[in-house]
Amino acid sequence: MLILYTNQITSRLQYIVDYIFSQQLGLLYHITSNKKEFETASQLIKLNYSNDTFLFECMQLQPHQLLFEEQIVNQILETVTLKNQTYLFPTKGFLPFDIFAACFFCITRYEEYLPHTQNQFGQFQAKESWSYKNYVLHQPIVDIWIIALKQKIRENFPTINFLQQQFTYQFTYDIDTAYYYAGKPFFKNIGLLAKNLITLNFSEFTKRIEAIINSEKDIANTYDYIIDKNKVVKPILFFLVGDNQHIRNPNLPHQNKLMLQLINKLKHKVIVGLHPSYETPRNKKMIADEKSRLAHLLNSTVNISRQHYLRYYMPTTYNHLIDCGITDDYTMAYAEQPGFRAGTCKPFKFFDVVENQEKNLKIHPITFMEGTYAEDLNMHPKDAEIEMFKLIDAVKNVQGQFICIWHNHSLSNYGFWKGWRIVHDNLVDYVIT
Repeated sequence: MLILYTNQITSRLQYIVDYIFSQQLGLLYHITSNKKEFETASQLIKLNYSNDTFLFECMQLQPHQLLFEEQIVNQILETVTLKNQTYLFPTKGFLPFDIFAACFFCITRYEEYLPHTQNQFGQFQAKESWSYKNYVLHQPIVDIWIIALKQKIRENFPTINFLQQQFTYQFTYDIDTAYYYAGKPFFKNIGLLAKNLITLNFSEFTKRIEAIINSEKDIANTYDYIIDKNKVVKPILFFLVGDNQHIRNPNLPHQNKLMLQLINKLKHKVIVGLHPSYETPRNKKMIADEKSRLAHLLNSTVNISRQHYLRYYMPTTYNHLIDCGITDDYTMAYAEQPGFRAGTCKPFKFFDVVENQEKNLKIHPITFMEGTYAEDLNMHPKDAEIEMFKLIDAVKNVQGQFICIWHNHSLSNYGFWKGWRIVHDNLVDYVIT
């Protein structure tokens, strides 16, 4: 049992203390602002999270103001590096930094509530983040900090038992384009076939003809392969079922016969999630309509999602997802950089910093997306594989959950994506061993 003393109990403090002590360390705890209760408590561990002093010896950490503010304030992100480890909000105490404020800042994505420059897709950019600027984006820094806390507690209380966590993994796939050639309108296919002939692209012409005749031969039809490679843990497939009225929503219409057949074929073999379309981040009705549409196609409820293009806005998008009945979201990643956007590779509950309230939505952080390496960083598949393995090792080192994003079409081993399927094969083998 742990008792934590503070001058002021706030929802921010309660949220992060519960996340660290209960969810990550498996410790029972109690927070008090009553000095006498703290002084007379017989609990094993006493932690003084204040500037107050006591006559007895206990672990003390002088607090940063972040957890005691009610408004969103542009913070001074003072950072120190000690023994090759980076710390946010340095302070005095048994740790060299305020671990509670630092972890809260990272996993709530506090900096995304502050004014920032968006990229062409309206996204918060990795290069604007504290973790990128301080070269820790490729580290699950929050998990590393919590391990440091765990070690400090164990130094003082050697017999204490902590929660034993294990490495887990989940492969996920975005179905932005269910079929590359098949299912397109007749006249569109005629035009594209003519273009192939005019440009003497006979390979493309042949593949298009084959896919039109038999969708099983479409280069984006990698579904049997995906199922075969994920025999141990069911993969999650996120389907884009928007209205196709935006250039960035390239999938077949949801009423298309091939889409209906595909979803019906897969729904008992994989976990199906919603891939809310490009314009949904600020449009609750659109999310609700697309969720209802996918649920109808599945004849089942839908409660997991990932935003198309990884587009979301704090806290609007997450609140819309909650209102629409989504319980688990898999959007937490940067499109242009691999690594740990929230500083962790372990799931956590969404905390709305505007309302200062924990919400009923579990966030599942992503480690990387294959397109980041191939398209944004322009890396060769073999070089990307080396970097992917490093991140998987980082997750394994903290007993976290490795989650990656692939696309059905990137596994075609054709054209731009030639050489990437073997990377996927090697990743599957590596996480299992």
